Amino acid sequence: MQSFKGEQARAKATLRWSTLPKPSSPSDWISRAAEVSSILKIDAAERDAAAKSPFAEVKLLKDAGLVNLLGPREFGGGGETWQTSYKVTTEVAKADGSIAHLLGNHYSWFWSSQILGTKKQAARWLREFTEGNYYLGGAVNPRNADMTAVDGGDELIFNGDKFFSTGGVISDVTVLEGVLQDGSGLHAFAFVRTNHPGISFKGDWDESGGCVIKDVRVPWDQIGGFVDKKLTPRDAYNDFILPPVQLQFAAVHLGVAIGALEAAQEYTRTITHAWPYGGDDKAKATEEWYILEGYGRLQTKLWAAEALIDRTGEQISKLIHAPREDFTFEQRGEVAVQVAASKANAIEVGLEVCSKIFELVGARGSLSKYSFDRFWRNTRVHSLHDPPSYKLREVGVWSLLKQAPEPSCLFIASFIKYSDLLNYKSKNSPDNWHISNSMAFIMSAASEFEAANARYAADFKKGDLALPPARKVAVLACMDARLDPARALGLEEGDAHVIRNAGGRAVDALRSLVISQQLLGTREIIILHHTDCGMLTFTDDVIREKIKNDLKENADHIAFLPFKNLRQSVLDDVKLIEDSKLLLDVPVTGYIYDIKSGKIEKVRRGTETLTHGA
Repeated sequence: MQSFKGEQARAKATLRWSTLPKPSSPSDWISRAAEVSSILKIDAAERDAAAKSPFAEVKLLKDAGLVNLLGPREFGGGGETWQTSYKVTTEVAKADGSIAHLLGNHYSWFWSSQILGTKKQAARWLREFTEGNYYLGGAVNPRNADMTAVDGGDELIFNGDKFFSTGGVISDVTVLEGVLQDGSGLHAFAFVRTNHPGISFKGDWDESGGCVIKDVRVPWDQIGGFVDKKLTPRDAYNDFILPPVQLQFAAVHLGVAIGALEAAQEYTRTITHAWPYGGDDKAKATEEWYILEGYGRLQTKLWAAEALIDRTGEQISKLIHAPREDFTFEQRGEVAVQVAASKANAIEVGLEVCSKIFELVGARGSLSKYSFDRFWRNTRVHSLHDPPSYKLREVGVWSLLKQAPEPSCLFIASFIKYSDLLNYKSKNSPDNWHISNSMAFIMSAASEFEAANARYAADFKKGDLALPPARKVAVLACMDARLDPARALGLEEGDAHVIRNAGGRAVDALRSLVISQQLLGTREIIILHHTDCGMLTFTDDVIREKIKNDLKENADHIAFLPFKNLRQSVLDDVKLIEDSKLLLDVPVTGYIYDIKSGKIEKVRRGTETLTHGA
């Protein structure tokens, strides 16, 4: 809860600011942020313990002009740069990391309107958000498909839950993100007033609680980046949303650590006692060598972390405020490495500072009334959302191999459709889209797979498996993502060859089956088709026509092997294998896997005896 002293300080500052001209330089804005920080510091410990929604604190940010820092002066904003915003976030974080997180998050969403929107949308939102002095929160996590967006004619209708909604309950505008239900897989983004009757908040997860979206209708012309219901990516600048955001988080970690050090220093100067058993009988704690050395070590690391963030902030600011048509993917990759290093370092140093201070303040400093633990808690919890180990890996790849990182958080992958990119003309490649650039633009799932593989390989103990499959069996199955042949049939690594293609068709698999038998000794074949197969839904003519329309290519020479009868498709593939003169006369068994139940049904068993020397 707010203390009376804190309320008085807020009211007094707000009244004084209303009589003063708006700050007009970066140093003026940083001084304004420092003043806000000093006010937040008054009751930061009490508010942390109460864990109430910070309506008054966000109002303080608005009254100070910090919410509008990036908005144009002509619309009542501060007209400042991203470099200034990082310094402002750091100042606020010195007193209250949670409020600084909300502010940095707001800056990110405020500017995302300029990155995600069409030129017309971006101009409208910039003026609207600045003139309204709106605070923006986000109900967004494109890694999950927990909110849908359905075409309702002139509107897009959002429904669903979001586990995270940072700043949502105290926001004026909520950023919504939903998966289009048209089969494209695209994620649509919209900026909606939070007082919309279809937006409600769960009150769970403390201040980070989720929200429920029910029948929120948004006109199509307010869906970020869409024109006439089609996504129209503007340029490479669309891919520059994550690095600026990530450095805001680094600024939060830095500010929290500085605040922790300053609070501990004040405590040590005024309360901490010298250690009476050290043998040199120091009169004051400030004379203790280990305390002086400890503060010196922490201060040195913080100065270095601050310098790295400042340098990276300058680079981002130059790129983000330059003409967007000049922005390149190479520039993004280079600055992304610096951001990764800045954030990982800020977290590492922050955790060390917020833990080490307990040793320097002494046992009484751990009492709850001092709330020193809030510094460590804020740093530790926030760092868990994007593990620094992967940031350091990105830096290592750049340092060793000179390869720019792909983003480790999925965002634009959900927003940009690959086929749209193929039709987009790159400034650097005017005749066609360069594939390596388009892959960086898309942000595929590759980075997630790499992270998963690192966990998998950490305790991998199956490197000595033999090359030939232990059970001497080859399984031919459909490529459908809902079908896991190994789990469905109880197979382990090294047990069998699993050959997959669209429909699990034998004619496509002959080459693999011959190699499996002749070189690696398999002596049994399992065919595994499944219910609800996509191969039942089209004909050769349909897909050939689609290729002709979409790609302007003729595919009449390709047999796509769709089928109309699932059971007959299994029988046909069993017969093709049994009749093939390239394959041994071995047992062939056909099954249908039920997508709904997970059960398999035997369709036909082929030859029971092994021949041809099997």
